Amino acid sequence: MKQTIWKRIYLDPKVFQGKPILKAKNILVSEVLEKLADGKTIAEIIQIYPFLDTEDVLECLRYAAWLATLSASNWEKHEDWLFGQILQNNTNPQFYNRSEALKFLENDQDFV
Repeated sequence: MKQTIWKRIYLDPKVFQGKPILKAKNILVSEVLEKLADGKTIAEIIQIYPFLDTEDVLECLRYAAWLATLSASNWEKHEDWLFGQILQNNTNPQFYNRSEALKFLENDQDFV
C-alpha cells in the first residue's frame, strides 16, 4: 500500500500532542483503532461516536496498515511526512527545523 496523503487524518503539534486525529472530528486515530481491536464493528463504532462515518473508520485502518508496512529504512520517509504536517500546521518560524520537529515527535511534547 503506497499512500502518503491522508484525506481525513491530520497532525498538529498543538492538538493531542501531535498524534494523528481525524480532521474536524477531534478524535484520535488510536481511539478508533482500539475499538476495532476490542472487536467492535464499524457500525458499533459509529454508534459510539455518531459524528464518525464509515469512511473515517476505514481511513484509520488504512493508516494503521500503512504504518505496519514501513521498514526501518522507510521510517525516515514517514518522519518527513510528519514533519511536513507539522510545518503545514505550525506558523511559528522557530519550528521550521526538522530536528526540532523530530524532538517533538520523539519526546511527545508540545511546542512552546
